[in-house]
Amino acid sequence: ESGCSGGEDKKVKFDADELILGLPPDAGRGIAPFVNYKGGEEYLMTQVGRGLEAVKEEVEEFGTAKEKECCDYVLNGEAGASEERFQNNWLRDCHPETDQVLPERQVVDAAAPGGKRGMRFADFRTLAIVVFCELSEAEVF
Repeated sequence: ESGCSGGEDKKVKFDADELILGLPPDAGRGIAPFVNYKGGEEYLMTQVGRGLEAVKEEVEEFGTAKEKECCDYVLNGEAGASEERFQNNWLRDCHPETDQVLPERQVVDAAAPGGKRGMRFADFRTLAIVVFCELSEAEVF
């Protein structure tokens, strides 16, 4: 049976008769040739090589006020600590009905009230999947 069932009702949520991933030469080249980056693919690769610093500079130069705030929240904030609301009036990293920080966005910290606190960027960088995949700061961001 194709599709994916979810929830207790076991209804099919989506279905795909065929999955086309593209041609190997395109996949091997990555997304760079398709993004039409100012300065071309070579400049984009230079920026990629500069990592998170290049991302921060680009947000600072071209980002909207909201994008800059989001960048600051991710890099310097603590999950669930922002009062900024987004789609559906939800708080970031919080349960949509209770506004409590999601358990998967918390870490044990004996110094924090209740022994837990919201994750910070450094905490996300130590997640098992991040370590296993050997992701850079920019890729985690």
